[in-house]
This record gives sequence, structure tokens and C-alpha cells, in this order.
Amino acid sequence: MTEREIITLIENNRHDIHAGKAFAESGFQSLEEKYASHVSAEVRLSLAINKALLLACIRTDNNAAIAYAQETLRQYEAQGAAAKISRLMWIIGHCCILTGAYPEAHQWLSKSIDVAYKDDKDLRTSKQVHADALHDLAMLTYLTGGNNAKVRDLLRQAIDLFQEISMPEGVGICVMGLGNVSYSEEKWEEALTAYHAAAKIFEQHDVQSNLAAAYSNIGMCSLAINDLATAKDFLDKSLELREQMNNKPDIAISCFNLSNYYRAIGNSERAIGWLERCVSIYEEVDNQIHLPSALQNLALLYEENGNYEKACATLKKLLQLINSTHTREKDEAIAQAQARFEVVQKEKESALLREKNKQIEQYAHLLEISNNELRQFAHVASHDLKEPLRMVSSFMGLLEKKAASKLTEEELQFLHFALEGAHRMENLINDLLALSKVNAVSHKERLNLEKVIQEVQLNLQDYIRERRAVITVGNLPDIIADRAHIVQLFQNLISNAIKYNQSEIPSVEIEASRNGASFTISVADNGIGIPEKFRQQVFELFKRLHSRSEYPGTGIGLTICKKIVEQLNGRINVESEEGKGSRFVIELPVELLAE
Repeated sequence: MTEREIITLIENNRHDIHAGKAFAESGFQSLEEKYASHVSAEVRLSLAINKALLLACIRTDNNAAIAYAQETLRQYEAQGAAAKISRLMWIIGHCCILTGAYPEAHQWLSKSIDVAYKDDKDLRTSKQVHADALHDLAMLTYLTGGNNAKVRDLLRQAIDLFQEISMPEGVGICVMGLGNVSYSEEKWEEALTAYHAAAKIFEQHDVQSNLAAAYSNIGMCSLAINDLATAKDFLDKSLELREQMNNKPDIAISCFNLSNYYRAIGNSERAIGWLERCVSIYEEVDNQIHLPSALQNLALLYEENGNYEKACATLKKLLQLINSTHTREKDEAIAQAQARFEVVQKEKESALLREKNKQIEQYAHLLEISNNELRQFAHVASHDLKEPLRMVSSFMGLLEKKAASKLTEEELQFLHFALEGAHRMENLINDLLALSKVNAVSHKERLNLEKVIQEVQLNLQDYIRERRAVITVGNLPDIIADRAHIVQLFQNLISNAIKYNQSEIPSVEIEASRNGASFTISVADNGIGIPEKFRQQVFELFKRLHSRSEYPGTGIGLTICKKIVEQLNGRINVESEEGKGSRFVIELPVELLAE
């Protein structure tokens, strides 16, 4: 069997979900066993690439596709077939998008383009990889809220390449991408024109999976302009095609869209039915990227239909999903951090044998990469977790108001626990994000500390007025530092001074003094004080001396203060007597004083 015959066999299975899944599970194994020993290493590489491509196309398990592609890459990277190697890199990047690993996706897609043209023997494959990667980079830019003009430019570049190598299916996919951009801008007619053009290409070339997506987009765009008959017709066509292919993730999308249609025409019963089917499929295939959105919408439909019991149960399921997702992502982040730490340690050991300047340069580079990845994780985690939490909090609050009379005391208590837990998690996410940003590159400027304190008082004015607190500010110097960090430092200290205070009128005094090569700033209060044995522990992450019922908080505030001060090459400590208040002393080098 020739390489072309092998690839033709694969292509025949790739667009049929039923055959594709069976072929991925058993057909490839028999094909490898039958022909692997009779063909060249290059043909075996083509076979492996197309198996990875098949796994990616049928989307039964994107992580399996990534793992297989990476293993194949390790086996064949040294062979020098750059065009084929770049194809594997594109597959990994494409599947990373589908799993939500956007930073990794960008790295792999960019790398695939860089590697593709190192092989001038297979220019068609190089151009195809380039075009596919440009399309996926456009999709990635669109998904991460990038500039739409850049998205359009990337898609048009991809279209030119696909036309150059006569790949109409790729052209159709990119045209549909242009329609998605217009849809996001509510340019309905422009979007419909693009979707119909894409559908025509897919019809002419019998690309069923992409045709189903085009029909789905036409249906949703028609729904947006209230063309209900057209919307229903195309949404039904899309579902019919997807059911023929038994592509469950795409069937779930069609169910979600039909739910929106029936909700738009006021048939809440059918809208709920379609959305329940959508949720059921996402749970079956363990699609944790789209399941939270489906659960949120289902809870809203239950609430609109007066079924508060099911709405509450759905929201509880959503909260459990968010908690499990948070735990999994935290475990993954810890594992990644540990792996990165081990890599850095190994590199550090080997670098001891090199020249000192080269060692410092490499270590700084690794540290920069690690910090960037951690900042990206913090941003994605805060965005992806905070939005569902806001939905949970608002729906729980709404249920508490509307269903209070129908719930038992125990059920109301459960609802209160869930609402309180969501608020605590949101505060924890905000504080962890603030902690991660302390290590970011700072923008130093001349700061008048007295004006900084005024800004903090303005931020805390409601809390200060509520507690009738008195804040006294002495003569403070101008310093060179990052404004956001210094505002956060004093806001944490002043709010703590007021919070941990049982005096009728809380008092906070802020003073500064110079002592040789350093100067100090103190923040003193008349609060409850800190026992001697806990004076150093209060700066540790998540360290709390009191229960949440006594004093709310996450135990991160003073950790942030310590990191900010240490980043300025200073130090912070506390002097306190239990029951008589505390005095936090910040010691900074005189080099920070503005001339």
C-alpha cells in the first residue's frame, strides 16, 4: 500500500464520525501492524500524523490527540521532515484551543509556522500548515477578546494561502470565521452573507461537519434579526446533519441553539427540554468548558418558569462544578509549578559549569517565562472563575428573595451556606490575583505619600464613615515607587487597623521618620492588638488569628503588604500589645526618597 492509498483511507474515515471513531480505536492499530514494517520511516510519520489529525477531527478526546501528537513529535523530530513536523505542532496547538489552554495554543501555532518553511521539499504541506495556523491564530485572537481588525487580517491571509493550494474547505472555514466576527459586531446581513457563502462551498464539496456548523450559524443569525422561520429551518438542518454523524459535542451546540430559539418565541417548556438535553450530553462527554454556561442558562429558564426547586438544584450543581474545576486547576498549577521548579534546578546545576554571565542570563530568561506563565494563569483563572461565581451569587440571591417562603429553614440555611461560599471564593480569587500582580513589572513614578493616603481614604470612605474612624497623617515624604502597589499597601494596613478594632472611635496614626541609610513609615492603631507569639505569623499566606464569624477576610492582605515592601528592598514588622493596639513599621532604603 502506497502512502497516498494510506492517506486516502484515512481521509475517507475522517469526515464520518461513526467510522472515524471506530477507525481511531481499532482501524489504525491493524493498519500500523499490517503496513508499518513495509513502508519507509517518512510514510510511517505520515501515518502517525494522520492518526493524530483523525483524533483531533472527531473530537472524542482532545487530550488524547495532544498526547499522541507530542509522543509522535518526540519520535520523529530528529528526522528533519520539517513540513510534517510542523503539521504535528499545528495539531497540538489546535487541540489546545479546544481544551481552553490558550497560552500553550499560541506557542504551538507560532512554532508550527516557524518550522513549516524549513522544508522546501514539501511546499504544499508547508503552506497548508501556515494557512491552518493563521486560521487558528485568528480564532484564538477572537476567543481572547483581541482586535477584530487583526482577526480579519489573519483570516484573509489564510484564505489567500488556501486558494493558492486549491483547498476550498479551508477557504470555507475562514469565510465562516469572517462571518463570526461580523456576528459579534451585530452586523447581521454581513454575517449572513459570509455564512451562506461558506455553506455553498461545503455543499459543493460535501463537507458535512462544516456544513452543519454553517447551517447552525445561519440559524442563529436569522434568529437575531427575528427571521424565525429561517432560523428554525436551518437549526433543524444543522441538528439533522450532526445526528447523522453522531458528533455529540456538536449535537449539544444544536440543542443549546434550539433552546434559544424556543425561548425567543416564548415556548419555555420546549426551551427547557432542549437545554436539558444539551446539559446531559455535555455531562456525558465531560465537556467542562461549555457545561457551566449551559447550567447557568438552564437555571435561569427554571427560575423564569417558576420552578425554583430545580433552579436551586441546578445552581448547586453549577457551584459543585466550579469548585471541582477550581480544585483541579489549582492541582494542575501546583504540578506545573513543581515541574518548572525541577527544570530550573536542573538547568541551574548544569549552568554551574558555564561562564558566570551566561548562567545569569539563562536563569533570568527562565524566571521571566515562569512569571509570565503564572500571570497568564492568574488572569485566566480569575476571569473564568469569577464570571460563573457572579452568576451563582446573583441567582442564589434571587432565589433567596423569591423562594424564601417556600423553603424549609434547613433549605434556607443550605442556600445561605452556598451564597456565603461563593462570596468567599470570589474574595479569595481577587486577593490571589492581587498577590500574583505584586511580582509583575512595576511602573515607578514620583509619589506624594500624603496624596496616596488621601486616595486610600477616598476608597475606604464608606467604611471609615460607618466605623467613625479618625485617621491622622503626619508629614510624609515623596518616594519613587509603583502607585498601585503603594495604594494597595496602605489600603490593606488602614482597613485592617479599622477592622480589628473594638474601640468606639477607631484611631489610625501614620507617621514617617529618617534614620541614617533608611527611613520608616509607621501605621499605628488603638485596636485589639496581636499576641506576641503571632507577630511574625500574621504575614504568612492564609494565616488567620480569628474565625470568619468574628472578622471576615482571606488571610492574604498582610502577605501582599510584605511582598510589596520586600520588592522595594525594605522590610515590615509589627509592634503590638494585646488589647492596646498595633504599630506596623515599614523600613525602606533612602534611595527611594524623591529628591
